[in-house]
Amino acid sequence: MIFRLLLVVYLLVLSFDDIKHRKVPVFVLWIGLGFVLVWLSAGINVSSPPEELVRRVMTALLGAVPGGLLTFLSFYSDKVGRGDGLVLMILGLTENCMFSMILICAACIGLAVFSGILMCMHRVNGKTRMPYIPFVTGAYILIKLSEGSRILL
Repeated sequence: MIFRLLLVVYLLVLSFDDIKHRKVPVFVLWIGLGFVLVWLSAGINVSSPPEELVRRVMTALLGAVPGGLLTFLSFYSDKVGRGDGLVLMILGLTENCMFSMILICAACIGLAVFSGILMCMHRVNGKTRMPYIPFVTGAYILIKLSEGSRILL
């Protein structure tokens, strides 16, 4: 529970930077990656069977695949930021692939709705770059609350 709360605080810090500067600081990404790797290492029980270790590592790696695909796309398109994909990879390491896909879809839906509202109000146009991490943060919180997690209760 403490880990999830720290992850939400981390996402809020990234969201603030993404809104204010339109980019995510690399050192903050390294801090998050290091924190997640320490958490994963602490969760591995040496006395457990090797199959359990392989299952945990594969689940973490598969959870990072959707974020990795977005990072890969960021090299070929200016529509996706590299930091966005890296943040999704970090979150994917803590969850599974299905959660990562649901998170990406929920964040995209939130971004589309918010952008549509701003377009109707003539505040933005189709070429305006929008920060993505705040929508990832909101989607993460909503998904965790809908799962019955007590991260914010």
